[in-house]
Amino acid sequence: MRPHATVPLFDAHCHLQEVMSGGEEELDARVCEIRRQGCGGCVVNGTGPEDWGHVASLARFSRAHGGMFRPAFGLHPWQVSGGTPLEGWVERLRALLEEFPEAAIGEAGLDKAHILRHRIQHGEDAARAVFHSGGGDGVSRLLGREREVLAEQLRLARELGRVVVLHCVRAFGTLETLLRELPPPRGFLLHGYSGSPEQARGFARMGGWFSFGPRNLSATAGHAEFSPKTAAVLRAIPVGRVLLETDFPSGRAAFPASLPELLAGHAHELRRVHEAAARHFGLSLPVLGARIHENHRELWEGMRRLGAGSSDQPPEPEAVQ
Repeated sequence: MRPHATVPLFDAHCHLQEVMSGGEEELDARVCEIRRQGCGGCVVNGTGPEDWGHVASLARFSRAHGGMFRPAFGLHPWQVSGGTPLEGWVERLRALLEEFPEAAIGEAGLDKAHILRHRIQHGEDAARAVFHSGGGDGVSRLLGREREVLAEQLRLARELGRVVVLHCVRAFGTLETLLRELPPPRGFLLHGYSGSPEQARGFARMGGWFSFGPRNLSATAGHAEFSPKTAAVLRAIPVGRVLLETDFPSGRAAFPASLPELLAGHAHELRRVHEAAARHFGLSLPVLGARIHENHRELWEGMRRLGAGSSDQPPEPEAVQ
C-alpha cells in the first residue's frame, strides 16, 4: 500500500543490500516497487568486506537508473568484536571509496554492549559479572580494538572528505573524545541515536547529524510516537540536523515469503517514523517529509557548510514549514 504523503520519504540508514539481488531486470523491478511504495531514496550501509560487494553492485545499478541508492562502506564494530578476519580491509575500503566519490564511510562505530553480549553468549562467566557495570579488562581490550578500527576510518574520512555514519551503544564518551581528535570535515551521522540530550547537544556543535528509526519509537503508544527519551533529544537539537531511518531489515529473524510483502514492510516502517516525527513537530506528513528531504540533501549533497546557520536550540515548529 503506497503511503499517502505527497512527497517521497527518505531513508537515512538501511541495509537493503541484504534483500536486493539479481540481474538488472530484477533490480529494476525492485526499485520500481520501492518507489511505488513511496520511498524517494535510501542510504545503503555496508558493514564489512562480506557485504561491501553487494552494496557496490547496488550503487553501480543506481548510477545508471535514477540514483535511488547512496552507498556507504564501513567496518561495523560487531565485525571487530565478533572475530571477523580483517586482513587488508583498509585497502579494500579505500578502493571502494575511490570508485564511489558519493559514498559515505559507514556503518562504523563503537558498541560496548555488543562486546559484553558476545562474551556472555560464548560462555565467559567473567562477562556476566561485568555486564551491568561495563567493566572488565577483556571488554576494555576489545573496545580499544574497536576504537583503533574507527580511528582508521575517521582518518580516511579526513583524507577523502567523506561523511561518516556512526553506530554507538554505551560508548558515547569514548566516541566524543575520538571525534575531537579526528573530526570528519564533512560531518557525521549518528544513526538510531540512543544517547542523552546533553550528549546530543555536544555532538551537534561538533557537526553531528542524527537519524531516528523504529527503535526510537515508544513501545507502549498505540500509534507512531517517539519514546520520551527520544522526544527529549529532539527538543535539544536543531531540526535541521534530524533525519529518519528504518535500519531495514536489521534485527528481523525472518522475512516474508514474497518480495512485495518485504518491501511493503520497509515502506511501513519508513512511514511510521515519519508519522512519529510529524506528530512530534506538529506538522502534516507532507510538510515533515519535505523538511526531512531538505535535510537529506544538505548533508549528502553539501548544499551548505556544516554548522552555518545552526543554533544550539531547535527552531519552533513553524520555522520548518
